[in-house]
Amino acid sequence: MSGDTHEGLRSSVAHQHDIRGRDDALAARLAGLERTNQELQERVRRYERERVEIKLRLGRLLARMGIDLP
Repeated sequence: MSGDTHEGLRSSVAHQHDIRGRDDALAARLAGLERTNQELQERVRRYERERVEIKLRLGRLLARMGIDLP
């Protein structure tokens, strides 16, 4: 093998290593974004449950006062 072939092979291996590193970084970032998305979805579900509960409580209080919620 000539020196150019060794250098080309070395360059190709280095390039593949760089690509794998970027792939790993992207995969880690994607995993982080997916975790964040799951956490936010859970917060939305919790807020929705709380909103329904507050609406029910408010409705009961207003009913005691003779006022109906629309």
